[in-house]
Amino acid sequence: MKEDSDQRSNQVSVPRPQARNGSHSGNAHEYNVNELRRQNPESQRKARRHKSFVISAIVVIVVVILIVAVLLISLKTLKHNTSPANGTATTTTVQGKTKAPEGDANQMKQGIEQVAGTCSSGWMDIDLSSELPGASAASFCGSTQVAFITFQTKAAASMDGDMVRSQAPNLISQYAGSKVDEKDLRVLSSGLWMAAGKTDAMKALQQQWGGKLEELGSGDSGE
Repeated sequence: MKEDSDQRSNQVSVPRPQARNGSHSGNAHEYNVNELRRQNPESQRKARRHKSFVISAIVVIVVVILIVAVLLISLKTLKHNTSPANGTATTTTVQGKTKAPEGDANQMKQGIEQVAGTCSSGWMDIDLSSELPGASAASFCGSTQVAFITFQTKAAASMDGDMVRSQAPNLISQYAGSKVDEKDLRVLSSGLWMAAGKTDAMKALQQQWGGKLEELGSGDSGE
């Protein structure tokens, strides 16, 4: 019995490290939880800032895409609105290789023949002083169906030029003796001179002397 009592006494006096270890582990756990609680608001703020940045970036990208789309649509609409309808004159300006000899009618004829062909029918000089007081010379070639007119001043070229443009098909048909195809008729003008004739001839003349090429019929613009 004494031995049993001694054994129980020994068992009671033995320290319990497991209990102390458990208490230490609990304290560490509480510390980690508190630490996480202290750090969590900062992490949440960083997460919110990152989320806000991503949303802002997406919004900016969407706005830029919308602006680009609106600009493209506007340019397309503007191009469509400025495109000529059938029967509406269009223009294109080109810088020529040489300057037209607008002060010399004979040189004008020679220059036109270089691109439109020889005037086998002979040039027909036309007196337009009564109709166009600002005109200085005018001539027409029946075989190539090309006509030109020079003016005394730029003011006269501007004022009288509008009438020439509107009457060019009728005038050429009148002096040619037959109706010309208005769809294949262009007027080329620059400075103190103006020429009218078939598209190919006027395009070639534009390459030589430059000027503004205008469509009178409902065909291509000549560009």
